[in-house]
Amino acid sequence: MTARTPYDGEIGALRRMAAHGDLEAITSLAATLRERFLYVGDAADLVEAHRLLADTADRIPRTHPARAVVLNNLAPVLRDRFQLTGDRGFLRGALSCTPPPRPTDPPQIAMNRSETLRLMAERDRDLGPLTEAEALQRAALARLADGDPLAADVRESLGELLRLRYHLTRELGVLRDGAHLLRRCVRDTPALHPRHADRLASLGNNLQLTALHTGDEQIRETAIRHLRRALELTPAGTPGRPYRLTDLATALSDRGRHTDDQGALREGAGLLREALEATPPEHGSWGNRVQSFMAATLSLVERTGETALLDEAIAAGERARSHGGWEITVDLLLAGLRRRRFALTGRTADLSEALAALDETAERVPYGDADHVALLGNQGQLRLARYEAGGDPDDLRRAVASLGAAVRASSPDEPLRAECLLAYADVLTLRYAASRDPAVLRAAGAAYQDAASTAGLRPMARALAARSWGRAEADAGRWAHAHDGHALAVRLLPLAVSRRLGRSDLEYGLGRLDGLAADATACALHAGHPETALQLLESARGVLLSQATQGRDDVALLAEQHPELAADIAVLLDRLRPGGPLTGSAADERHELDLRLRARLAQARALPGFANLLGAPEPAELYGCAADGPVVLINASVYRSDALIVRSSGVEVVPLPGLTPQAAEERSAELAAAVEQAGEPGPGERAAQRTVSEILRWLAHTIVDPVLARLAGDGPQPRVWWSPVGPLALLPVHAAAGVRVISSYTPTLRALRRARAQTPAPGPTLVVAMAQTPGAPPLPQAGREAKAVAELTAATVLSGPEATAAAVREALADHPGVHFACHAVADPADPSASRLLLHDHQVRALTVRNIADLDLSGARLAVLSACETSRTTARLPDEALHLTSAFQLAGYPEVVGALWPVNDRIARAVAVDLHEGLCAGSGAAAGLHAAVERCRDAYPGTPTLWAGYVHSGR
Repeated sequence: MTARTPYDGEIGALRRMAAHGDLEAITSLAATLRERFLYVGDAADLVEAHRLLADTADRIPRTHPARAVVLNNLAPVLRDRFQLTGDRGFLRGALSCTPPPRPTDPPQIAMNRSETLRLMAERDRDLGPLTEAEALQRAALARLADGDPLAADVRESLGELLRLRYHLTRELGVLRDGAHLLRRCVRDTPALHPRHADRLASLGNNLQLTALHTGDEQIRETAIRHLRRALELTPAGTPGRPYRLTDLATALSDRGRHTDDQGALREGAGLLREALEATPPEHGSWGNRVQSFMAATLSLVERTGETALLDEAIAAGERARSHGGWEITVDLLLAGLRRRRFALTGRTADLSEALAALDETAERVPYGDADHVALLGNQGQLRLARYEAGGDPDDLRRAVASLGAAVRASSPDEPLRAECLLAYADVLTLRYAASRDPAVLRAAGAAYQDAASTAGLRPMARALAARSWGRAEADAGRWAHAHDGHALAVRLLPLAVSRRLGRSDLEYGLGRLDGLAADATACALHAGHPETALQLLESARGVLLSQATQGRDDVALLAEQHPELAADIAVLLDRLRPGGPLTGSAADERHELDLRLRARLAQARALPGFANLLGAPEPAELYGCAADGPVVLINASVYRSDALIVRSSGVEVVPLPGLTPQAAEERSAELAAAVEQAGEPGPGERAAQRTVSEILRWLAHTIVDPVLARLAGDGPQPRVWWSPVGPLALLPVHAAAGVRVISSYTPTLRALRRARAQTPAPGPTLVVAMAQTPGAPPLPQAGREAKAVAELTAATVLSGPEATAAAVREALADHPGVHFACHAVADPADPSASRLLLHDHQVRALTVRNIADLDLSGARLAVLSACETSRTTARLPDEALHLTSAFQLAGYPEVVGALWPVNDRIARAVAVDLHEGLCAGSGAAAGLHAAVERCRDAYPGTPTLWAGYVHSGR
């Protein structure tokens, strides 16, 4: 039984009138039944309308004008039945209802026939019917005056035809022609017009396809804006709502794929689920919506690894396949979903099932068709996955053949070709590993280079391709080309990890490129470019730090000459500081802000003297960061390892032949295990201390001794700033230097420059002490530490229940110095969630994220007498994501922290000695150095007690 709808009463009255043979009532009844079908999807309404109009037409003589009217009304009903059932006979019937129009026929006749021709072209992928439909529409448009309301209808319909032509031919020009028509159509349609939302959606869909082809983000964001507005104008429960949900979701999923925006991927998948819930399986659009949901889910799962979503999408695809229609598209999506499920679960049956389905459909796809390229690409990647799982050489051979054919069959300017190129290069790399044929390696490098140079490809994919190009060239010993590939990857970093993303997305993207800085530096050194190596190292590390601080540092000179432009850029940078995940219009705004920032930066860089604004730092700028003493960047790569000593006069390279990334990672793991064991009294404690001492000796022999030997020629070095790269950031290089120099750390050279540029304000110190912390062990010495520091500094003390996150944040603004004596937790899985444990930490934590968001101009020194406050994550060692760097971001030019857990009693002694040194006039670095040396002298065989304390900053 049909659900109750607003059409029920009208249909009852029309049925009574139609029973008397009233022709107008009959056509009105059929039209209203069709409207009710569109509202609730009950096929019985279409069947009744079909029978009613067909019977009426049979009773009217062929030459009578009324018969053409009835048939003209029957055509859309037959089209709906075709879309519902897939029965091509209904399409043929619809076409026979609307013969080619005569010159004197009204334009609506041509539009009706052209809609049937459009469906025929779409169903058969045939340009013949499409060409006829376009000709009919253009002829109709030529007969209409500009102000005729029907002209907008024709432009909308013609724009849809051009969109279909693009799908069949991949000609970008027809999309642009369609966009021109649809913009005019939207402009000529009043905002309150019932077709306004549909026309906005048509324009948005056209622009979305254009963005998909070209990678133009401004076009994509414009499309999303139109599609979101179209959805807002379409009330819930109306027939058009699922269409609008699908349109917007498709655009959001494309945004998510292109930018690695997890929020966009998740919002898109959610909208598609809502659209599917509103669409019964017998509805003609159900299959297309299932496909959209499958595609969106695949992209989301590639980002998140959620196997439950995979299972849901695969089940939906199987249902769609059993319903028939669009089998090739469904099979392609099922292949991608199953390949992803295999990667996550190891279920080899997924690979076999997907390959069997694709092999079955391969003969039905024309060569060169977009589906053919996608089919070949999927076959190749499935065989590649099966080769990696089982090692069958035949799978590798066939993967190479399929992916090579996909590349050759694809259009040269499409992102799809670049995706195939990437997979082709990957499989060639594996073939090289098996054959050691240098020609294969060269071919892989060329394919990676080609993909990296494709502007429409996703920025992250381009960066990964460029890095792989560099690696292939390095494996061949072609160091100039290896340098070019890695340098391109570094240049693509700002696009791949853009400011528009939330912090978790940024961290995910940076994790995918972990190690890029080290390898880019090594290749530049091999190519004989030490200055470029320094620039690459500076550009590829501390990306989050740079995004958060560059606006403060790099726009000041621009403001002197172009204050309005500089002010705009500063505001945009501030609004785009790394934040949490966003969805909906808030996410749209962030993406729009990012595009506006790029446009304003392009405008600024066109001005004399500002070509490198917010770009890679110039060597002279980096040398200036070493004005107060040398900065030593320690780099370990599989290609070579070196220390780069940066002085105000230039950069000097010190080879470190005993250092490898593997050794650094092994020592980091050994250190972490030893520190943990040393904290547990028992027989293993002494062995753990010996391990730490051995690691310190290894660091001294491998890194520190060669560096200090080279620095000895400069005379005594009271200060050295260390900047270890990659896993070396987890090791206590400063402790290996011991008494020979006063050591400090800096995550990047520009971070050091910023620290030195800050002007600390006079003012009191804040001491935060938590001797008793809810949910954590007591710290008996924290109260005594706080009391001693407060007596030395005349500090304000917040302790116990008074030390809440809100109270501390508020007090920091009035106290240039701060000393924390409390617990801290480093979170390796989510480093931005690392936190200080205050009284209300279980409800409102003081995390890296909300400390870094502070802007404390005039800050002086932060002492974090707590565990692991300088511990970075092994997943993102080059990003310095820890509590120490958070306080630096907030404005503290100097921060004292710890690499691992600290002993409560030793922490009090070090803190008191440090502040006594400060009161005596020594700097924080010298004060910490002296305090640690006293502890070292007292406990020489227990390095875990003193080697973890670090000074960062000026």
